[in-house]
Amino acid sequence: SLSAADLEVGRPKLLVSLGAVDRPPAPDSLSSLTYVSNGVYWAATDWNPELFELRGDLAADGTPEKLEITRKCALLGGKDVEGLARDPLRESVWVADEGLCEVAEYDPVSGKRLSEVTLPEILKTTRRTFGFESLTISSDGLEMWLANEEALKGDGPVATTGKGTTVRLVRFTRSSGLSPWQAAGQWAYVTDGLAGSAPFDSCRSGLSDLCLLADGTLLALEREYSFKPWPSLRCRIYVVDRTGATEVSGRASLAPEAPSFVPVRKRLLFD
Repeated sequence: SLSAADLEVGRPKLLVSLGAVDRPPAPDSLSSLTYVSNGVYWAATDWNPELFELRGDLAADGTPEKLEITRKCALLGGKDVEGLARDPLRESVWVADEGLCEVAEYDPVSGKRLSEVTLPEILKTTRRTFGFESLTISSDGLEMWLANEEALKGDGPVATTGKGTTVRLVRFTRSSGLSPWQAAGQWAYVTDGLAGSAPFDSCRSGLSDLCLLADGTLLALEREYSFKPWPSLRCRIYVVDRTGATEVSGRASLAPEAPSFVPVRKRLLFD
């Protein structure tokens, strides 16, 4: 924790001593997680693309208990894995790779790359480190959603204090596990603005994950880092409502000066 004396013109002295801390076994950080089956999950790291199989139980309140790493493999050809989704029809895993600006399929045992999704051209204009952070697949395996963390280069500015950024929720569908994913619509989603100040470039407010529930409800996780005046992290989960929203896949820009559109509505579920 930081006291007022630790702050100098908004720049904190981040005093961290690692010498007396027991380092956890690899992985020491995870960027994504997906449910596989009862007590089994897959998780991935971003800085060194690896897939981990985790096994454990959940308490009655949903808290993980005694998760253990039972297997791991390198995701061959991966660079910066941020989104992860199990394919229930192919028993493979789909990865949203921010570094490569792609969505690719991997074998979860060998880590071998199997295929990739043909993405709309507009999605190749992500900003560096503000690209693909999320990925989710429906329980029947026929629907997938992807989103960028902050606005594409032509879709307006990144988030600032009090003003959010506009990202694209992208839907894909297929008729069976043997069929390729096909783009099936895009909708604009406006994140919250930063609640605090942003003295550093690392201060952000963006969409960092999606979850598609069995009944078709889409959840969005927003994450913020700002100063109030101390460093503050905030996470929120919203229910996405596309009713009346504009389908924007044919639009080259969602910037304020572009033709008007109606973004999706969102209802706060958790803060």
